[in-house]
Amino acid sequence: MKFIRERLKRRLQRIAERRSPDVVIGGKENPYLCRWHLIPRNRYLNAYLHCILRSDPTGPLHDHPWVSASLLLNGNYREHTIAAGGCHGYRVFEEGAWVLRNPRYAHRIELVEGECWSLFLTGPRVREWGFHCPSGWQPWQDYLGKNSQIKAFTEEAG
Repeated sequence: MKFIRERLKRRLQRIAERRSPDVVIGGKENPYLCRWHLIPRNRYLNAYLHCILRSDPTGPLHDHPWVSASLLLNGNYREHTIAAGGCHGYRVFEEGAWVLRNPRYAHRIELVEGECWSLFLTGPRVREWGFHCPSGWQPWQDYLGKNSQIKAFTEEAG
């Protein structure tokens, strides 16, 4: 498996070297995440190369609008989660780890050391994404509209 992952990693790194990211989240001056589309975007299945350059902001955890899977190609991160009853925890994922998430899985990524590269796969959009706040779940547009500091961090996130 490591052999396959290393070949995939080299191939994806060549893509990043040959062209600019398709999306830069967080602004070009101090980006949070760079994203390369690996296949044409569509409503059924998407594949992205992600380079995470900064940790998610502290505060409420967020979820995603689709089922997703990440293969960590380089680097590692701590993923903060929340369980039923409001218990917070975290897991550390290292290079080679697969991370599967359902659309309501609330999390926040904290880089452990340096940037992190991943292959990020998504299924069809099944809902809006948002933030899990103490007052309850809030759609991303509502939450970001009230939190200009976070909004600047995540510009182009929708």
